[in-house]
Amino acid sequence: MAQSNEKERFPILIVDDEPDIVEALVNYLDDYKVDFAYDADSALKKVASGKFKIVLADIVMPGLDGIELLRRIKDINPGIQVIMMTGQTTLMRASESMQDGALRYLLKPFDDISEVDKAIDEAIKKIEGWKDTFRKAIRAKKKTP
Repeated sequence: MAQSNEKERFPILIVDDEPDIVEALVNYLDDYKVDFAYDADSALKKVASGKFKIVLADIVMPGLDGIELLRRIKDINPGIQVIMMTGQTTLMRASESMQDGALRYLLKPFDDISEVDKAIDEAIKKIEGWKDTFRKAIRAKKKTP
């Protein structure tokens, strides 16, 4: 798991229409900079601010569902790592979210809360991997006459 001071570099947005889930995740992820939204429209406004690197989003929500939220987040910033959560999905919906760019999905209720840690660590590694690749590309370009 990422070190505490390092965690603040990866702001997380939690999107779920269930206040108990939001509260539990906010409390659990207290070492990170965390914000939340109870619906997709509010979440999109927060994502548009450019502050978030990771989004944990429920698939089944009233109004705009999590799959459409995922698509719109990726339109705003393809680099944001989105982890889908659901207590009601079929494998088809979870598979759909993966095809649309979700990093992974988690089943609620969380039988093992460490699955959240593993998903976030995976997101951080992916973000850091992209940064390393970008840095190497810039260095290589500078060396080219």
